[in-house]
Amino acid sequence: MSDGDVMEENPSHLYLDLLVKILANTIYGDAPVDQWSGGHYDSEKRRLGHDWPGVAHTMIGLERLRHLRGLCERILDEQIPGDFIETGVWRGGACILMRAVLKAYGIEDRDVILADSFQGLPPPDPAHYPRDEGDQHHTFHQLAVSVEQVRENFRRYDLLDEKCIFLEGFFKDTLHRVADRTFALLRLDGDMYESTIQVLSTLYPRLSPLGFVVVDDYGNIEACRAAVHDYIDQNKLNVTIQPIDGCGVWWRKEGDKSSRAVHASPRRSRSEDQYAMYVLRSSLAQARQDLSSAQQRHGILVDELAGVRAQQQSISAALQASQQEKEQLQKASQQEREQLQKASQQEREQLQKDLQSERELSQQLRNEFSREVKSAEALLARYAALEQRTAALDARAQILDRTLRVVFVKRNDLHSRFKSLRDRFVEADVLHQFAEETYAVVNSMSRTAPVGEVVSMWRDALGLLGPGSEGGAVGNTLRSVLSPRTRGVRLGREVLSIAVSGLFSPRWYLERNPDVTKSDIPAIVHYLRHGGFEKRDPSPLFSSELYMQRYRDVREANVNPLVHYMLHGLAEQRKIAPSVDRRT
Repeated sequence: MSDGDVMEENPSHLYLDLLVKILANTIYGDAPVDQWSGGHYDSEKRRLGHDWPGVAHTMIGLERLRHLRGLCERILDEQIPGDFIETGVWRGGACILMRAVLKAYGIEDRDVILADSFQGLPPPDPAHYPRDEGDQHHTFHQLAVSVEQVRENFRRYDLLDEKCIFLEGFFKDTLHRVADRTFALLRLDGDMYESTIQVLSTLYPRLSPLGFVVVDDYGNIEACRAAVHDYIDQNKLNVTIQPIDGCGVWWRKEGDKSSRAVHASPRRSRSEDQYAMYVLRSSLAQARQDLSSAQQRHGILVDELAGVRAQQQSISAALQASQQEKEQLQKASQQEREQLQKASQQEREQLQKDLQSERELSQQLRNEFSREVKSAEALLARYAALEQRTAALDARAQILDRTLRVVFVKRNDLHSRFKSLRDRFVEADVLHQFAEETYAVVNSMSRTAPVGEVVSMWRDALGLLGPGSEGGAVGNTLRSVLSPRTRGVRLGREVLSIAVSGLFSPRWYLERNPDVTKSDIPAIVHYLRHGGFEKRDPSPLFSSELYMQRYRDVREANVNPLVHYMLHGLAEQRKIAPSVDRRT
């Protein structure tokens, strides 16, 4: 085996040879998407880059890809310093090859820069670049490939890393960002005069001596060719433009070997003779391919057949794995069903136990309620006895008697308006409940205060309901509080709880709230229905706003703050004002 054969069987070389074929997709031969290829794959056009592939990641063809690979390897061999850049990357295939060459030889101190708008070519600007007048490249939607798609293409080859730098935007807006770098390779694929001249003007001065320039559209687009010669002539460059495949050209920047900067590279260098031998072997292999196109096609078909067989084997293996997975899923599903049934049985048993516990608790509550009712009846009897024995309470008890008469009048009136026996029973039940709660409040007060104070607070409470103690005024006020029927008990209890609290001052409330004076609503009723929710204070001793701010449950319950305090907060020793504590 010759040295050349050893060189060609190097894994890095084999990898790069295969990568070139994959990037151009000469293996499966995808149909083109341009308007002049007829939608049919042509191996010769693909070799020369004369079509726009539908799937392949580059349109520059095999010849320009192989040439680009050779230049990249030559840069590494000769240790020419600098990064690689392509201006106009389309799907990124050429830059993928550049990064693959660096990766194959373990080079990590060079970057590959992809400069592109990633939205197609710009419209021509004939005012500044007359050569581009009438250019139609910006109308071809096939040339617009997003930066996300290009990144995804790199990722498919496992080549997307921090050494790949994406320069997104039109050249006039972005190239200055890399104008301080050193470059070993400039590859221009911008098609237009504007794109070509901007790249050369900005980046050519940063090209290392003996660095390489590749212009992709020199042979096909007059405007591109004119930009190249204008720049060379204006800067009096001494370069030799050399063709690649009839479309692309390349040249080397002037310099000599003594001007090369040493560029560290872990790759083992080859001599220029070995490189020339590699190029010669590549050309010979291509010539043989050209002379035996039928054999190439046969090889492609064989490869496709092998690929189909491999796919068939892969599908069979996948089906077998799928069957195994299905069996495992069925087994897991069966186990899960058994676990669910077991858990469901346990849950049903637990629910039955909980239901039994709830029933027992409900029975206990009913028993306790019955005891409470009996206790309340006993307290009422005691209260009646105390009322009979205490002559001094007679006058004050008359007010309560008139109030209760109003309740009975209300009941009789409701009896006359509703003929239904069921409705009369419901109304009587509501009034009975109100009476029980009223006596419960009175009894609760009697536990904590002398009897005289209880009766006094009771009369004061009734006095707060209206402007006087006359039966008609009190009755009207009670009707406004106790109507509608379903709210009467609750509102009556709330009015009484506020009245006996000692924390509501009608005079102080009216002085602080003159708008209430103008209304016909009693002060205590206004505070109960509106003032408390509007954060008005009932007296200097109680702050409605502070109480609602301090206790979230009061806000969420949407209950009058003073009513909540009397029914719950007092027993829980909650604070009612910054300097007031009602615990004693």
